[in-house]
Amino acid sequence: MEIEKSLAKNFAEDHPAEAARVIEELMADEAAAYLDELPARAAAEVLQKVVLPSAAECLAQLSPARFGQVVAALPLDRDAMARDLGFATVSPSALDAVMDRDFAIEFVSCCAQLQAHLARVAEDLVHFASPEYGFVKLPEAFTTGSSLMPQKKNPDALELIRGKAARVDGDLVRLLVLLKGLPAGYQKDLQEDKEAVFDASDTATGSVAILTGVVAGLVPQREAMRAAASLPAIPAWKAAPKARSGR
Repeated sequence: MEIEKSLAKNFAEDHPAEAARVIEELMADEAAAYLDELPARAAAEVLQKVVLPSAAECLAQLSPARFGQVVAALPLDRDAMARDLGFATVSPSALDAVMDRDFAIEFVSCCAQLQAHLARVAEDLVHFASPEYGFVKLPEAFTTGSSLMPQKKNPDALELIRGKAARVDGDLVRLLVLLKGLPAGYQKDLQEDKEAVFDASDTATGSVAILTGVVAGLVPQREAMRAAASLPAIPAWKAAPKARSGR
């Protein structure tokens, strides 16, 4: 798209500010996406520990006399298992392995951060596509009309992406509250982690796919951008000398 070279009105605190190239906003979104990737990589490293066969090993650690023979009957090489399954290492503590859900919290936290940034982009596009701005036209495939006014192009896809940020935040809070106050060892409560993880993953990946389609189909309205950028405004480089002189 040639939209990157276009000049448009910039906004600060939802009020008109100095004009800026569209590329500057796109670079801000790119920077946010890069920052989303860093914790995601860290979360992926947490998953590189094989936990098998933690249950039997944990029992043997707790009561060698009763369960040591169980482990002896199954002489599994955990290091070899890690290599064969493609894991980087083995879990250092069998007891921690069966109760740990830090990996789930880190993953869902990454999804929540990503969804928040997607919601910001969606919010910007909702504004810029509105008649009051008119900077872009949204692709019809991601908009709908209304029963009363079918000629409208409601930004439904963008509004849903924006709203689903609250949903993924809820998934993260759900996990944090679930783990609060649990005793050591495996508890049946931990079965409740699955829905939050899968829902956060499905929501974030689906939102990325939808927003990708919306951005690919945007039609920039350069004349509207130029008109908005040409509205009277005192740029910072002109305001600074006036402030110093007291005029």
